[in-house]
Amino acid sequence: MNSSWANSNYSELTELYDRYKDTDFEILAFPCNQFLKQAPGTGEQLQNYACEKFQAEYPVFQKVSCTELKKLVTRVIKKLITNVVTEFSKHLRLKDYKENVTLEVFKVAAPNLYTPDWMVK
Repeated sequence: MNSSWANSNYSELTELYDRYKDTDFEILAFPCNQFLKQAPGTGEQLQNYACEKFQAEYPVFQKVSCTELKKLVTRVIKKLITNVVTEFSKHLRLKDYKENVTLEVFKVAAPNLYTPDWMVK
């Protein structure tokens, strides 16, 4: 939990959440320990870590594998995420969409979150 990569991502997620929390935007964090062991510990420990160190107000769920995460998201929100790259992939979905149409606006597999121009306040 003390890796610089994990820390920079939690920091960026908190910044993104703070910027858009008054809109319909939501962050759902699903920790995963498959890649470079970035998320050791229990789900409760990870949630406490994100909330205490980074003031995360967004939900931090129990740890999952990327395969399990893709299956879960596919069941709950059909075709929302087409490819999970790493445990810190970031996906954005527009709220207003036609039925059976998915628009994946961006996906980032590295820190330093990219924010599209139209999202900048």
